Amino acid sequence: MREITKIFNVYRYEELSQAAKEKVRDWYLEGQSDLSYIFTEDCENRLTELFPNSDLKVQYSLGYCQGDGLNIYGEIRLDELLEKIAEKFTEKEMKFFKWAFSEYDTSYQMMYNNHYCYCICSRNDFMENIFSEMDNWYFRNIPEKTMEKFNKLAGEYLDNLCSEFKKDGYDFFYEISEEDLQEHCEANDYEFLEDGKFYAA
Repeated sequence: MREITKIFNVYRYEELSQAAKEKVRDWYLEGQSDLSYIFTEDCENRLTELFPNSDLKVQYSLGYCQGDGLNIYGEIRLDELLEKIAEKFTEKEMKFFKWAFSEYDTSYQMMYNNHYCYCICSRNDFMENIFSEMDNWYFRNIPEKTMEKFNKLAGEYLDNLCSEFKKDGYDFFYEISEEDLQEHCEANDYEFLEDGKFYAA
């Protein structure tokens, strides 16, 4: 028996050819699919910052397929949602909401998308429960148009937030700049073979 020791060179990311760097990029992005929990946590932490007393979650599918998208669902506090769109209402409309939110439960359960994962935030009727309560107590002159305006503006705000998260998701799973990839490799002391294959010492 004879033992043969193979000698080969290892490289840092910046020392690789462009073709090898592309292979490293593909390897990195393939690994991102296993880190979906990080993206989920990022989105839900952002929702907690925006709506600290609500309990919101995200569902998403970002595989460039039919039905792809991102949806926000869970319990939202309407008073917190009002803060995000308050500038769009008149003083009279704001007075009504402040009264209504002091009289009725402001928690609303946003819908989970049971078919796909695209955003359905604008399908929520945020004023449904308050309208029902007022109607049951035979309130006269319920401001239905003001309530419809809230639904429209709230839906648009959350739709835009879903679009922002969706873009972030595509960037997270499918995009990384050469500068960011080099920084990531340097921070983790990654080394590669000449063709870009990851070298595990």
